[in-house]
Amino acid sequence: MKVNILIPYAVPFTVMFKKDSKVRGTFIRCEDIGFKKLTRGKDFMLQASPMEWGSSNTCGLSPLEDVITIATSLAPGKDLHNQQMAINSWLKLGFKVISMNSSEEIAALQSYFPDIEFVKAHRDGRDKFTKPYIYFDDCLAYFAKSESTICGIVNSDIYLLKEEFYSFLKKEAIHSFVYGSRVDVEIIGKLNGTLFELGFDYFFFNKQIIPHYPQSNFLIGLPMWDFWAVLIPICFRIPVKKVITPHAYHIIHKTNWDHKIWCVFRDELLRYIKPTANLPINTYSMYLLGVIAKYSIEISLWDDDIYK
Repeated sequence: MKVNILIPYAVPFTVMFKKDSKVRGTFIRCEDIGFKKLTRGKDFMLQASPMEWGSSNTCGLSPLEDVITIATSLAPGKDLHNQQMAINSWLKLGFKVISMNSSEEIAALQSYFPDIEFVKAHRDGRDKFTKPYIYFDDCLAYFAKSESTICGIVNSDIYLLKEEFYSFLKKEAIHSFVYGSRVDVEIIGKLNGTLFELGFDYFFFNKQIIPHYPQSNFLIGLPMWDFWAVLIPICFRIPVKKVITPHAYHIIHKTNWDHKIWCVFRDELLRYIKPTANLPINTYSMYLLGVIAKYSIEISLWDDDIYK
């Protein structure tokens, strides 16, 4: 069923939902963002907006609820030592780490990563993209059933090197979505590098955000999943915060850019989020980056920090 919803201080937009579903929530004005509409799958029920959540105080949580869990997907074909060092940087800060992989990959990886939990993926992207990429939705499904209140998704070769980051997230991510970009460096011993400005590498969020995401086909490690992760909270007026402190580092390496795959996931995103203006299709990524920047709150690990 298609319904036009009018919410105070917001313009109408179209949502698809089941006939017996209850529609609740607070949405950003789609025209302000430049989206024609946010199209929802017919089997998706909107959940309460964060305005209806309880206190942001984390006191009283059980030990398991209080632990921040990071999900990733380790890659057997890549530099294992580099991934080991990256994962160790997360463990050192106090994060619980799980890696979602195919059963074949788990068999190959488990002995190299004894301090993390492996979760078997029951599907992956190899039928379409030759490699067993993990579905973004499957990470969300794992977190929806997990004990952790604050959840994270981080690329497996990202080093997190600021010891304040864990406690920082306990404050900033409790009713929010926190994300950021890596700094590309030649070696971890020399951290003067280049901020990657065309995408995002880490995401932390309160698990209550999860039901806002429609079902999608995005795969972690392929194009557009990082944009999708940030854009849905923006559409639902969930506070979206970008960390501007350089603290996530990545040893630069050659990447294989595939324009055809980019087009597949561009079209997947266009199923849900379309510009109101007619834009050249090759400018879509830059357009989305602009939208994300406009509706993100910049935060830093230190109050006086400006790209320190």
